[in-house]
Amino acid sequence: MPARPILNLFKSSKYILKASLKFSTPRWKIVKSNLVGRNVLDFGLGMGSFAKCMLDDGYHVVGLDVDNTSLWKEIQPVIYDGKIIPFKNNVFDNTTVICVLHHCQKQEQLLNEIMRVSKRAIVIEDTYRNQLEHIAIAIRDSIENWEFYKHTYRSYPEWKKLCENNGWKVKHVKSWSSWDFGVLYGHQTCFVIEQ
Repeated sequence: MPARPILNLFKSSKYILKASLKFSTPRWKIVKSNLVGRNVLDFGLGMGSFAKCMLDDGYHVVGLDVDNTSLWKEIQPVIYDGKIIPFKNNVFDNTTVICVLHHCQKQEQLLNEIMRVSKRAIVIEDTYRNQLEHIAIAIRDSIENWEFYKHTYRSYPEWKKLCENNGWKVKHVKSWSSWDFGVLYGHQTCFVIEQ
């Protein structure tokens, strides 16, 4: 995440806010078609632009994160310890997990928490099919997030195996490649998990 002074600058710029929404819209279209019900936990709220798309479409959204980096006044996260999600079992119809898990060391533990509090999880992750793609997504993610440390990426087959090992069903899968800003290559996969 960008440093606080930069985040404050972003919040004051209507152009940055508009660009942030535009960047989130393609992923929102994919996720929206997989939502059941209107009650959503946005796990890893980040700058909040994805949650803003949901809110603008009439969904009830609760954001969750370890820090408040939201650009939007109307979307403020519940801050938590990064381990135990502070909600009761099955309280959400859906949890969206948009490009978050590769930033986390204990991915399986967090997915277990996500599946505890929601009936369905819609996950979008940076995935790779070969070593060159693995390097490309690491470079893109470091530049876009201003985080220059090693992240834990998985291939889609690795995510699928993790889900199966926990007894979860993968209901839908969609993968795509993109060029952010015309120069940063990435490959992502959306997968929907249910109990």
